[in-house]
Amino acid sequence: MLTIEHFKSFANTPFKLELNEAELEAELIKVTPLKQHLPDLIRVPFSLLFEVHSETLPIQGNYRVKHDTMNDSTLFLVPVQSRNNGKHFLEAVFN
Repeated sequence: MLTIEHFKSFANTPFKLELNEAELEAELIKVTPLKQHLPDLIRVPFSLLFEVHSETLPIQGNYRVKHDTMNDSTLFLVPVQSRNNGKHFLEAVFN
């Protein structure tokens, strides 16, 4: 099971995000714990925020997430913000 501790050491490092044959260069810019509404959860809720530089807006979907020093994972990523300079932000939330 993926946990916040798993991702903390990868903050501010490069990732590759793959969806339908397309590959995006990204950086994990934020690993954030979320408020725990229920007691005795099996993991602390958290979110991941990736910054992507792309001329086109990335879509939401199940991305293959690759890092040089971590096993590949598949994460459901959702676009949460875009800027005119080609920066886009994708988020994954773990409850």
